[in-house]
Amino acid sequence: MAATRILSRNGFSKVKAKLNAGHSAVLVIWSDSTGNCRDDAGRWPEKIAALVAAAYPTHSVLLKNWNTTDTNSWDAATTVSTGSTTATLTIWNFAVTGAVPHYGMGSSWLTALGTFDPDGLILNHGINLFSGWNSDSSGVMVRGAIYAAIQQFLARYPDCPVSGIVQNPNRDATTLDNMPVFWKQVAARLDIGLVTAIYDAFIAAGKPSGYYADAVHPSEPTGNQIYADAVWAHWLAASTSNIRGRNPTLLTKGYNLLDNGGFKTWSNTAAAPDGWTASGTITFTKDTSVYADADFGYSVKMAGSGAGATYIKQTLNSTKRGYCAGKKVSFAVRKRVGVSGNLTVGQCLIFVTSPTVNGGSAVQYNTMTYVTRQGDFAWWALQGIDIPADVSGIEVRLYQDNNATPDTTNSAWYDQAYFGIGNDIALGRAA
Repeated sequence: MAATRILSRNGFSKVKAKLNAGHSAVLVIWSDSTGNCRDDAGRWPEKIAALVAAAYPTHSVLLKNWNTTDTNSWDAATTVSTGSTTATLTIWNFAVTGAVPHYGMGSSWLTALGTFDPDGLILNHGINLFSGWNSDSSGVMVRGAIYAAIQQFLARYPDCPVSGIVQNPNRDATTLDNMPVFWKQVAARLDIGLVTAIYDAFIAAGKPSGYYADAVHPSEPTGNQIYADAVWAHWLAASTSNIRGRNPTLLTKGYNLLDNGGFKTWSNTAAAPDGWTASGTITFTKDTSVYADADFGYSVKMAGSGAGATYIKQTLNSTKRGYCAGKKVSFAVRKRVGVSGNLTVGQCLIFVTSPTVNGGSAVQYNTMTYVTRQGDFAWWALQGIDIPADVSGIEVRLYQDNNATPDTTNSAWYDQAYFGIGNDIALGRAA
């Protein structure tokens, strides 16, 4: 049943339905370099555009690529085909080399992803989430990054079907071996489509050098064609009915185990909001100029100085720990960081302690650190943290800077935080 459900919730379904009915449609591709056909001819989005053009001669097909030169605009559309009617498929290909999903979730959000009326989203990310300091063997951070991206998109476009792509494995290493597992977990939870045939084809063939341009990227034409074939098969499998998955949980108010997770109560604005304890030297500001929620009208601005990490924290009491014992929990925060400075600015950490795990020392889970194209509020998440049955401590920290010497030129702004039982994330503010 699970495989059928994932197949039916296909990011191409609504697009196909509209094209079949003779209407115009909009498809959004959100990708890293493996879909960047602006800078690397032959990548799969342009091949898919050509296949759709051949299948729908009545429609014009336009391909628009994100301009990675000035990093905040779209190139003029490339006309792939001119149809016999006025109906048009426009493909917006937001593909950025070296990027992770959060590249498009901060200051680029409105220009890059937040201003369409999309009929489908294909999320083609994963490789860069596993590289270098973004490595994550448990999947909590990687799943959280993918989960936050899809949830932020669906909170803006709740009627848009979504599919994800499990990209190719690393040619020379096992770095990406967990990628299919983590993607399948997210897809099943969100009830979205998933393209797995690319990764499977590379593995089945033994990861031959001819499939690769380097250790990571697909070759042209062989590797890119494997992508195109798999994505086109997903298109052909898409049903033109039953096109919606679950509603985004970021539109719901979950049971938040954090006290005052939305910072609605703040008795002394020179100190941490009520229910939170500050550590380090922090200048707090109730910022009524920089905020995410116009109805709320402010955010918690934290500027650090001195020596030692700067953060606010909550430690869950024994009753709340008991709710979590033996279960999975998830965390989400909407925050704003700058576009430069320490990568540790705005980092969020969860510490879980059990006498029978890790020698009794706390296990630490941290949100991904990233500054490129930030500068505005975005959602960040940790998804599916396993809490031991004998848990003895859970602490949640929101940092201005998790660095021994805090960044004095880059503040962190927090809008709300959520910590709850299960694999879903929700709004941190009760009302």
